Amino acid sequence: MYKDPDDCIPSKPVAVLQIHGTQDEQVHVDGGTLGDNPPKAYPSALESLDDWAGYDGCTGELVLTPETLDLDRTLQGANGPNETSVSGFEGCPAGISLELWSIDGADHSPDWTDGFGGLVIDYLLDHEKPA
Repeated sequence: MYKDPDDCIPSKPVAVLQIHGTQDEQVHVDGGTLGDNPPKAYPSALESLDDWAGYDGCTGELVLTPETLDLDRTLQGANGPNETSVSGFEGCPAGISLELWSIDGADHSPDWTDGFGGLVIDYLLDHEKPA
């Protein structure tokens, strides 16, 4: 997603799962630019989800949940094996979910755990695109 609102004009609400390493040097969690002819600005992970909240009609805020995940086999969390925090928007229409999975200490290409793919598939199957 880029910062220019004309680059993203969804026609219907859709669930969004954003997975981001906090140490990603290619797509910075705080936003930046990509490309060089000309470079295009992209939003931070939080700005991106804020934009989707607007597109999807979510009325709440992004809230850190108590859930944590183990997505990177090489990282350990501050208080146990799970290094990934889960944040979600409140007040979204039925069937719509906006989540940010922040992998603390991960770069652009985490060393995914065996369970990673199943977690993503479960999220997608639980949040089918509205017809």
